[in-house]
Amino acid sequence: MKRRLLTDGVVLSALHMVNDGYVACLPLFLPFITQDISITLSQAGFLGGILHFSGVVLAFPAAFLGTYLGSFHSLGYAAIFIFISYMLMFMAKSYVWVLIAFLVGSLGFGVFHPVAFAAVAKTSKSKLGTQMGNFTANGDIGRIALSALLTFMIAKLTWGTTALIYSFLPLAAGLLILLPKRYRNEIQPADTPEKKAHHSIFVRPTKRLVVLFTAIFTDAFSVASLFLFLPFLFQAKGFDTAIIGSLTGVFFVGNYLGKMVCGRIVECKGVKKVFLVAELCLAITVFSLAFTGNIYLLIALLIIMGILSKGTVPVLSTFLADTAKEMNVNIDGIYSLYSVLYNGAETISPLILGIAAAAWGIEKMFIICAAISFITFVLGFFLQEPKKN
Repeated sequence: MKRRLLTDGVVLSALHMVNDGYVACLPLFLPFITQDISITLSQAGFLGGILHFSGVVLAFPAAFLGTYLGSFHSLGYAAIFIFISYMLMFMAKSYVWVLIAFLVGSLGFGVFHPVAFAAVAKTSKSKLGTQMGNFTANGDIGRIALSALLTFMIAKLTWGTTALIYSFLPLAAGLLILLPKRYRNEIQPADTPEKKAHHSIFVRPTKRLVVLFTAIFTDAFSVASLFLFLPFLFQAKGFDTAIIGSLTGVFFVGNYLGKMVCGRIVECKGVKKVFLVAELCLAITVFSLAFTGNIYLLIALLIIMGILSKGTVPVLSTFLADTAKEMNVNIDGIYSLYSVLYNGAETISPLILGIAAAAWGIEKMFIICAAISFITFVLGFFLQEPKKN
């Protein structure tokens, strides 16, 4: 049993590397494609929006697939859609082809996270926080490694040839999931006689869940625009444009560390306590960043902000899993609602905070983000700590 659980965890982490790496790589084709196919900036923006918005639209269909088709089987089909997307990119001759490639890819990307998070919760028997931390951090490894390799390959080959070569990895991943008898005969926890969970993917909005999902939304809203507007903040502070890329890279390092560290701390301190400390420290860090001009202090704050802004992802994922198990509700449904709110916050946050930055200045926009993090900290006091599962 332990070997089986370990193998499931490795499979999920590998699929997360592929999914997040490939969703990060797809927009990177666009600057190279424009050399052969006419694509405007507005069209490029629309293509990028498709990938984000798919997480909102496909969340509940993903819950249906995860519950009735099986988590791993659903992830296998998601990988096949990613393969088809990259094959379409290889054959693209016009903007319409590229649009179809992005749409097909979004079907795989949009299904992945709600199903995969639920699968981690289902297969984990102990140390869920640590496993959630490892799982989320592995997505960042895929983003960094696959995107760096992509631009190198395009420079050496062509964007079409690179898309063709890249398509084989998700194809192999999908077939390795769909073909073995083990995953074809996957039995969902909802079908077992012991501690039978509700089959309905729609979760009744109790007061406890409303508070939890409100905190999830405000947390996502406060951090979604931080990376996007960081270069503008550095520019406003008068930093040399040559080091702006390095400064934003420091933020990414913090993201990875946050997912690894916070997931582990949950095991000994509890999800509510870690969430409260993280949100309060995040509010203080973002507020301080708006007034900092010293480069060394800025780097320290960037690492801390990177850790805290993404460190809450495994914390909240663990919070959801433990709450769902305690309330005996459908885990796929819980994570689908999580996907809707998180992706929705990531979609509207840049729009609203961009307007605020234009009206009041970039520093005040970061102060607003700090204020929203503090509101999330206050909401945290009303969260009900789930029992240890």
